[in-house]
Amino acid sequence: MNNIKYLIGDVTFPQKQSDKKIVIPHVVNNAGAMGAGVALALLRRWGVVYDEYMRYFERRRSEISPDGILGEIAGPPLENGLINVDSNISVVNMIAQDNFSNNSNRALRYDALVLCMKEVEYICKVGNGEIHAPKFGSDIAGGNWEFIEELIYDIWLTAGLNVYIYNYKR
Repeated sequence: MNNIKYLIGDVTFPQKQSDKKIVIPHVVNNAGAMGAGVALALLRRWGVVYDEYMRYFERRRSEISPDGILGEIAGPPLENGLINVDSNISVVNMIAQDNFSNNSNRALRYDALVLCMKEVEYICKVGNGEIHAPKFGSDIAGGNWEFIEELIYDIWLTAGLNVYIYNYKR
């Protein structure tokens, strides 16, 4: 079985490891607001990430609920949620944060994260992709990184995917 490979660097400038398509999943909230953490860095690097997130919420408003649905991917429906930002790089907005976090409220929902991660697994298998990600869900969303690592092993690594996690150094 593969292991998680940790890299030092900025996930918005992924370090090519193979000929596979780079898929960058990250956690977003279901409140229709993106503007902090890795989401802000992705927005600044590739504005289309934010644009597709907001298009998702426009579609939701015309349906049953104006809110994002936990466990869904907020991206173009015809692309399985993949937001193509470069010829070989795509971003996936995983809706796994319920509203906003603060010191007393941990907003990450693990059940939603698992659903999103399974969708990312499918996307990578169908599209010959490998995962390049920040330590998603463990900062602003308030999740426990050790538990998220276990999910990565259980979902992505057992499926045979290559997983690279970026530690950003300022």
